[in-house]
Amino acid sequence: MHHSKEQLAECPSNSIAHLTMLVQHHHEAIPFENRAACLVFSVDPAHADTSIGERVSLHTAKIFKKLVLDRRGGWCFEQNALFTTRLRALGYAVETICGDVVTPAMEVAHGKYLDKAMTHMLLLVTTNTSDQFLWDVGFGGRGESPIPIPVPPSAHQPSTCQEDDVGLWGIL
Repeated sequence: MHHSKEQLAECPSNSIAHLTMLVQHHHEAIPFENRAACLVFSVDPAHADTSIGERVSLHTAKIFKKLVLDRRGGWCFEQNALFTTRLRALGYAVETICGDVVTPAMEVAHGKYLDKAMTHMLLLVTTNTSDQFLWDVGFGGRGESPIPIPVPPSAHQPSTCQEDDVGLWGIL
């Protein structure tokens, strides 16, 4: 669903409704793309230390050029970093956090997911009502709009992180 600039302007700033519209606009304008994150290295032994691929930059100006001016997509770190800059300029309190994407197909070793790498970037956004939401504008491949996940205030306490029956940790 596309919202007009007038509808966006009518929403109270820093509200969940305003944030939802901003996310929808971002999602419609910037696709997921990870080709720059997959460097192609030369197979010539004389040039084994050089890549022929594109290097990913997390510098805001370079991300803006790639995603907005060059009208390309980006992966989670690029998209969430760009969106963080925009939200902060609009007065939102935003924390960038690391996470990992886990699917049932990733379960290994007796049903346990063992990869402890944090390879995904997410946003923890505080609205004008002091509610916090976990947002992700950089998750690609499925095409649906991002959905806010309310974060209860108690979730910041380590005691609320619990392991489930297959060994995955989550905020409960």
